[in-house]
Amino acid sequence: MQNTTAFELIKTLNSEQQRAFRIWLESPFFNTQKEVVLLYDFLLKSMEVKTKPKLKKYFEKATVWKVIYPKEVYLENDKNQATRLRVLLFKISENIKKYLIFNGLEEKTSMQYQLLHQQLIRAKLNDLATKNLQDWALFLEKKNKNQSSFWQEKALFLSAKIDFEIANKNDTSLIPEWCDAEILNQSNALLMLYNELLFDKKTVFDTAFLDDFVAIFEKSTFEKPIALQLQLLSIKMSKAQDNELIYKELKQLFQANDDKIDRKTSNKLVLSLSNVATNLSNKGDDFFTKEAFFWSLEKIKRQHNFEDGYMTTTTFKNTLRLGCNLLWHKKIKLDNWTPKRFIAESELLLHPDYRETYQSFALGFLAFHQEKHEEALPKMKAFKPNVAVHQLDAMRIILAIHYQLQDDGAFENQKSKIQAFLNENILFSANIRVFNENFIFFLEEIKKLGDDKKVKKALFQKIKNEKNVADKEWLLGL
Repeated sequence: MQNTTAFELIKTLNSEQQRAFRIWLESPFFNTQKEVVLLYDFLLKSMEVKTKPKLKKYFEKATVWKVIYPKEVYLENDKNQATRLRVLLFKISENIKKYLIFNGLEEKTSMQYQLLHQQLIRAKLNDLATKNLQDWALFLEKKNKNQSSFWQEKALFLSAKIDFEIANKNDTSLIPEWCDAEILNQSNALLMLYNELLFDKKTVFDTAFLDDFVAIFEKSTFEKPIALQLQLLSIKMSKAQDNELIYKELKQLFQANDDKIDRKTSNKLVLSLSNVATNLSNKGDDFFTKEAFFWSLEKIKRQHNFEDGYMTTTTFKNTLRLGCNLLWHKKIKLDNWTPKRFIAESELLLHPDYRETYQSFALGFLAFHQEKHEEALPKMKAFKPNVAVHQLDAMRIILAIHYQLQDDGAFENQKSKIQAFLNENILFSANIRVFNENFIFFLEEIKKLGDDKKVKKALFQKIKNEKNVADKEWLLGL
């Protein structure tokens, strides 16, 4: 224990600081656990022990435990007790760091001002937080603006000030005024400010704030890094602006810079393109359906979002369905891509634990669309996915097979199974439920149709207009 960070930090305190820090630990603003104070006292007293043998005996775990938890029996090799002790030591070391920043340092750095600001905000000590921001502003005024670190420090300060205003529900409309003209020409500082405010903290801002913040970026005159341009477009996407225009800008950004930027930024671009294209394809646009499929293949090629080196089963299933939809329903030719080739090439990319069942599902999916029901049905019934929602894909296909075989009893039985499965899985989103319930509803309505062409046309138009329905293209092909 004498080799821990907590013990080493205690040794850096002089006697006056040690007494003051104990008062700090007893304050409910910084610590509410009496065991932390008891352990601190124990560690402090150890400094009076002069010889190594005595120190070794002093720090025996059973002795330490008896001091901190006198009513509990110490158990050798008890992992829970060891964890509790480590947590207490961690709390001491973290509190010493905070204490030193708050009281023990005459000259603070911007990082230290930032850390202190975060602690004061958490403790809801607004007066002290205001004073800390004022001191920080004075500290920055004394700094040389030509120093390489100045603008990054200014970005940290602005982030903390905006944080404070939002935490206190103050007017944020003056935020652009805090960003004086000089910071707008500092690309690294502006990027840091973005990351601090919107990316790392994932803070939810109102529309007016986002408008102001985007305006700050757009006023800047420097050549914006690709990462910054991508983040600007992300803000626009979050505000539900014209996604077709955003997609065009994203694609131009990718085509002009993919061979110049780092892999991480390039992958972010591909993911953004895939997400926007998928959203647009859901509106029934054939062009964006093909684009979404292209980016899905690109993600596989880059092994983007692979888990432990393997393609996720969701990526495999969705890519297969998307490609087949383009080929069979949209009648769009795909260069060098066929379902069977994709299934074969994906075999070794799937995790061994799920490879066999998903490969079997994929072949059953092809057999169903070729109306080879005797081949498809056992594969769907045997499907054991690693993601619960995937089971619904197989269950809908089984329902569709019973519809096409005109087996009413089996159809009703399967419909009940789907509804029970949806009820059992309470974590399924409302969207998943609506997609599947609408599929059942429309399939039943088609089942009831007679020979009236006018009624059939109206129903199929209703299906076409409905955004939230699974296997829409298959339904429209009946």
